[in-house]
Amino acid sequence: MSTDEIAKKEAYISVNSLIHAPVEEVWPFVAAVGIEKLWYHGCTKSTASGGPGKGAIRVMQFPHGLYTERIEDCDPTTHRFVYKLLQPHDVPAKDPFGVIQLEQVGTDVTKVTWTAYADSWGQEAKAVMGERLSQTYENSISALRKICEA
Repeated sequence: MSTDEIAKKEAYISVNSLIHAPVEEVWPFVAAVGIEKLWYHGCTKSTASGGPGKGAIRVMQFPHGLYTERIEDCDPTTHRFVYKLLQPHDVPAKDPFGVIQLEQVGTDVTKVTWTAYADSWGQEAKAVMGERLSQTYENSISALRKICEA
């Protein structure tokens, strides 16, 4: 999924945070499909199929449900990871997907920006998903921070 394609979508929520570690130490955890339970908040089980990177399918189990995602982009040069939520799912949005963008902002500092997008977000999505997504993203980045800053 190109930057131009993403720009045409509706961003719903975005979380930014810093990790005091070089981007090269953070990226492998974000890009490694199938190890999400190590850092993705609430994920109790994660599996992957279809190989690493773009086109891989990951399945993640959470207390509130099972989610299947296809990796749309996993670029080690731009440090951009894009995943699309596949049907069935309980997210009240049309074609939701997420983007995790890492950016080196200092010698040993990485900025993490995690954004939820969709073709459209209904009022129900805004009422139901905002708090859940924000907490999930913030807690997941915090877990990455603990791993990478150790």
